Amino acid sequence: MLAGLLLAGSASAQIVNVQALFDEKAELGPAAAIELGGDWRTGSTQLFSVRGSLVGQLRSERNVWLGVIRGE
Repeated sequence: MLAGLLLAGSASAQIVNVQALFDEKAELGPAAAIELGGDWRTGSTQLFSVRGSLVGQLRSERNVWLGVIRGE
């Protein structure tokens, strides 16, 4: 048991504040939002990036389920 704990691989995690992602005005049922953006800069360094996110929310009388997909 001790050897298993000592040889276990490392894990990484990230704490994310999701409270701002909740739509407080959403009615019962599903809701979704899509956000797309880009950045293109020129000068001494060329930079081009695209980012996007998809936020889905399912609200019932007792529960709220939230799903988030982000990429850059």
